[in-house]
Amino acid sequence: MTSEFVSFQPGQKPGIEVWRIEKMKVAAWKKVGVFLTGDSFIILHTKRTKSGISYDLYFWLGAESSQDEKGVAAYKTVELDDYLGGRAIQYRVVQHHEPENFLAVFKGGIKYEEGGIDSGFKHVVKDQYETRLLHLKGRRNVRVNQVKVAATSLNAGDVFVLDCGLNIYQWNGKDCNKMEKMKGLQVTSKIKDDERGGRAKVHIIAQGEEEEDFWKAIGGKGRIQTAEEGGDDDEFEKETTKNIVLFRVCDESGKLLITEEARPPLKKAMLDTMDCFILDCGSQIFVWIGKGSTRQEKKESMANAVKFLEQNNRPDWTPITRVIESGETPLFAEKFVDWYHYRPKRREVKKTTQRVQKKVDINVEQMHQMKQKESEKTIDDGTGTLKIWRIENFKKEDVDESTYGQFFSGDSYIILYTYMQGTRERYIIYFWQGRNSTTDEKGTSALLTVELDEELGGQAVQSRVIQGKEPNHFLSLFKGKMIVRNGGCPSGFKTVNEENVGVDENKPALFHVRGTNDLNTRASQVEAKCASLNSGDCFILNANSDIQCVWLGSGSNQDEKDVAQNIAKIMRANRSQVLVMNEGEEPQEFWDTLGGKTEYASEGLDLQAEMADPRLFQLSNATGTFKAEEIYNFDQDDLDNDDCFILDVYNEVYLWLGGGSNELEREESIKAVINYVKGAKDGRSKDTPIIRVVAGFEPPLFTCHFLGWDNSKAGKDPYALKLKELMGSGTGDVRKDVKMYEKHVYSYEVLTKRPLPMGVKVMELETYLSDEEFKKYIGITRDQYNKLPNWKKKNLKKKAKLF
Repeated sequence: MTSEFVSFQPGQKPGIEVWRIEKMKVAAWKKVGVFLTGDSFIILHTKRTKSGISYDLYFWLGAESSQDEKGVAAYKTVELDDYLGGRAIQYRVVQHHEPENFLAVFKGGIKYEEGGIDSGFKHVVKDQYETRLLHLKGRRNVRVNQVKVAATSLNAGDVFVLDCGLNIYQWNGKDCNKMEKMKGLQVTSKIKDDERGGRAKVHIIAQGEEEEDFWKAIGGKGRIQTAEEGGDDDEFEKETTKNIVLFRVCDESGKLLITEEARPPLKKAMLDTMDCFILDCGSQIFVWIGKGSTRQEKKESMANAVKFLEQNNRPDWTPITRVIESGETPLFAEKFVDWYHYRPKRREVKKTTQRVQKKVDINVEQMHQMKQKESEKTIDDGTGTLKIWRIENFKKEDVDESTYGQFFSGDSYIILYTYMQGTRERYIIYFWQGRNSTTDEKGTSALLTVELDEELGGQAVQSRVIQGKEPNHFLSLFKGKMIVRNGGCPSGFKTVNEENVGVDENKPALFHVRGTNDLNTRASQVEAKCASLNSGDCFILNANSDIQCVWLGSGSNQDEKDVAQNIAKIMRANRSQVLVMNEGEEPQEFWDTLGGKTEYASEGLDLQAEMADPRLFQLSNATGTFKAEEIYNFDQDDLDNDDCFILDVYNEVYLWLGGGSNELEREESIKAVINYVKGAKDGRSKDTPIIRVVAGFEPPLFTCHFLGWDNSKAGKDPYALKLKELMGSGTGDVRKDVKMYEKHVYSYEVLTKRPLPMGVKVMELETYLSDEEFKKYIGITRDQYNKLPNWKKKNLKKKAKLF
């Protein structure tokens, strides 16, 4: 730490602090927003978000500032970052080329003085915000760029966010894809929560349903470009990624070397914690600082980036952003295809059967030859020490040691594992995020993990863990005693399942126990009904406050049986009667507690033979080529409603059809699954049953292969779930949009073919269409249609062949 910044005590509270470089030292600058063209400045923007304190750190270089002053500004910025614990995001800013995030810091605008004239930047009235329009475009990796605030900037193929301060409009073009919509919700949520303290109102608008306040905010009505004029998404992605290059910066040889490391597709593993990297994105430069890089590499990182610009004849004003390992920004992370912020295998994109695509037959032999990933190499035997916190009201609260291993699906947790490597202590920090945990809690768990790592000297390994995707080492920490219950603790806002908070011992609770050995077996709460059972696993039924049942499926392995009985002891509480029963020996009271004996997954399971591990394949033509991709360590959330899937459980093969999949995908998927069974060379019968399953109507024989299957989420649109979450976390005009998505959405092609999907009402076919297809085939918007008399509605439905 430098004594200069110690005397200023910076970053103690939200706000803006400015220093000028004077005689190679820093001096406080009181005229915030005023910059002298012959000087260099350091600006610290301290922000309080719902997830905690964050810092943006800028050094501004005047056009007439000396090279010495510019160098000192860069050097002192690193010192200030060190003082703040290395948590700041650093930006290099050049006069006349200030980026929008820098200008947004100064609500009263900025001015140039000393030999210059007032800048052309607009002065903003206090407590008001400068309007900006963000353009979101892409299929798998959506890009966000700021464009001119005008209706003519809009096009029907993309999503736009109009930020007016306390009113934020997300405008969805009629031909935009779902990934763009989902990214739009992320952007609007971030602006509302992080930049406006949750005070802003969010409006979700479909093209054609704009109201006057939107047009007024964007500067008036104008011609909206077609999707074709807006450009093809795939071509856009190719164009924006072809110039991206990752460079390694290393001084190990005693001489600083900058060497090309990789080009897209980039993967997170390409970043080495012992070095620094420069990510050249053409119009922007990122500097990534590894935790193990040398002090010299860290301090000279910005200077190295400037040298890089000079050596490659790039404009001096090219924006440079410095990020640290574990503190990467979304704009940096999105350049890597497998970064944890994103799930690239879930391609929520708009597809059409009319697309001209390359016809390629799936290689079923190759599918059979695909190998599951090698068993995860665990770091140790899990006998180190544990400390666990649960996220409550944006803070981490201690979890009672007696309940270690018990989690709630509506919460997020931080787990610190300490172990010895030789004579040195080592640390792993897991942040576990429940399936129904809120976005606020998930974000807080990530931020507090970084802070905990800093408290440990930056030596910890950080790992994000999703419910149902727990790695082997994580599971081994709880010695076969991990339990996931429904519900959770209310967050600073509202948990998804707030009505289930706590454990009602008088209400029946059923837990599904599954695993392959005594360390990775765990229990997850499922719906307390007969259909949740399956003969291949074990279940624990807490019938009421007095009776507990341990049900041992006839096809379960011995480890599952042993673990089920051990977990049952943990959940036994004061129950006086414990019944351990094999399948087929159940008393009538057992079935009565589950609402009666009905069908469950038993027939068709080869219980005498050792069952092969289930395998899941995703079938999609999202890229223009129909192909199959195996999904490892799968769970329910991997079933993308826009695609088709093959679930291979050896003695049966299921074809799962997503409600949003197109006709061509369904036709090709049927051919693929038939060829897949025919091409099996593992001893199974060529007559192995193929079972067709429609999203939202999965039978028990299918769901039993997904640990902790949640019927309430089956067949639901992920965009609708995100909308509900946004609506529940604050103000926002999204109720109409949510209401439409609560009903299952099917494509026009599906609704005009027979037989119809199960549950679809033939007299209400138009209600299952998306907003875009509704307007396309009905000819008017949904709101306009709802105002018509019934006879006019009927005529429009007949014309559209939806009757």
